[in-house]
Amino acid sequence: MKAESKRSVRTMLQWLLGVATVLMAALLIWQCVTIYHEGIAPENMGENGLRIHNIYSREIVTEHFASIAWSVWVFLALLAANIVAGKPGQKESLRAPVENQLLMLRARTEETDEIRKVKKQRIGVWCGVAILCLICGGMAGRFLLDWSNFASRDLEVVVRQMAIETFPWIGLAFILLMAAEQWNFRLLMKELELRRSAQKRKPDAAASEKTTGRNVIRVIIAAAAVALIVLGVMNGGMFDVLVKAINICTECIGLG
Repeated sequence: MKAESKRSVRTMLQWLLGVATVLMAALLIWQCVTIYHEGIAPENMGENGLRIHNIYSREIVTEHFASIAWSVWVFLALLAANIVAGKPGQKESLRAPVENQLLMLRARTEETDEIRKVKKQRIGVWCGVAILCLICGGMAGRFLLDWSNFASRDLEVVVRQMAIETFPWIGLAFILLMAAEQWNFRLLMKELELRRSAQKRKPDAAASEKTTGRNVIRVIIAAAAVALIVLGVMNGGMFDVLVKAINICTECIGLG
């Protein structure tokens, strides 16, 4: 099988595993909620006010979870398939991550208009997602910061309302982040291909001049720091700081 075909199969299996994971989690949550509501129903209350059956008894949980056992088996099968198919070949295992490859190529290649366009697209993607996530956080925070929503003493009602008002926004933010990561990876791969075909960068004197300028700034900052330390010692300020530090430490440990 060709490398592109293997990559396509791995991608498809990863998406299927993601869908199976979400489905299994949703079914588990649904069964837990169903068991709870059946347990607190009036039909499960005796004349003495006590429950006839425990809400989460072993028999009830086994009965409900047995109906969704197929989702667990599907998840395990797809997980095993991803482990088997996800093993990279010898060449792929020795290949550096995309980010590291780009760092090496950026130092050796010229930036073309197409490369600049791709980099702007990446910045736009993350800025857009950041704004959308802030909106989602604001919508969820609007409910959480309103104390009147938590005035009721009925914890079940409060938690249910909080889940209804906040979970959709939190889930939407996670979906947006995952979509942005996928889009960002595609743009990274596009930039990588453009870098590989771009013209090699010629060494010039600008880099050495920039390095020389930085070294001069470092020397000036170091000299200023040494001068300030010397002036502090001559003025007695450093000695006063040392005495105060010793006094504070001795008082903290009970010796002062």
